[in-house]
Amino acid sequence: LIQYTMTDQRYHMGYHPFSCEFYIEVVDVEKPEFTKPKPLRACQGKEVGVGEGEQCGGKMITATFNKKTKTNDYPSVSDVSNDCCGPMSCSDFPGSNGMFKWCAPQV
Repeated sequence: LIQYTMTDQRYHMGYHPFSCEFYIEVVDVEKPEFTKPKPLRACQGKEVGVGEGEQCGGKMITATFNKKTKTNDYPSVSDVSNDCCGPMSCSDFPGSNGMFKWCAPQV
């Protein structure tokens, strides 16, 4: 059972938020066999940089969450430039057009 509740800043939504409940059933006739992915490589010993799957380049969006208004205040965009540790390279994340780069094993 999944329950979804929606609220926003409009008066009637804050006063009477509504909920929806629904079930999701997945039927897979192929009977897949699930395997646990191998652990991501972390920096070892005296290696300097960021590990596998970490952001090494591109852009980062940051903001401060305002608990009172439930909004993101002071958003900003900054450049990211980190070295990857070990035998990895800083590669474009698929579909990001260079806006997000991550450390991936060298192929």
